[in-house]
Amino acid sequence: MPTPARTTLISQDLTRSVRMKMELVVLGIGERTASERHAEEEICYVLTGRGMLVGDGEPVAVNQDCSVYMAPNLEHFLYNTGDSEFRYLSLMSTV
Repeated sequence: MPTPARTTLISQDLTRSVRMKMELVVLGIGERTASERHAEEEICYVLTGRGMLVGDGEPVAVNQDCSVYMAPNLEHFLYNTGDSEFRYLSLMSTV
């Protein structure tokens, strides 16, 4: 499975942000992120495309201009369900 393109836009190394990190994530048609669980809160904002967020096994459809909150320690992944790129911003607190 190809690795999604991730570009870090805000982080302590880049912008001296103390508690926040933001990434642009791009998933091609049929791609998905790895399943992950972390102690930080996360918000995803969908820029373009359609996808599915699976959090603790529960799927939720997401699309352009949709935002979702992921609580700490929620096991989750996202995948592209559309016929074009799925692009979203991931904003995460850093503990």
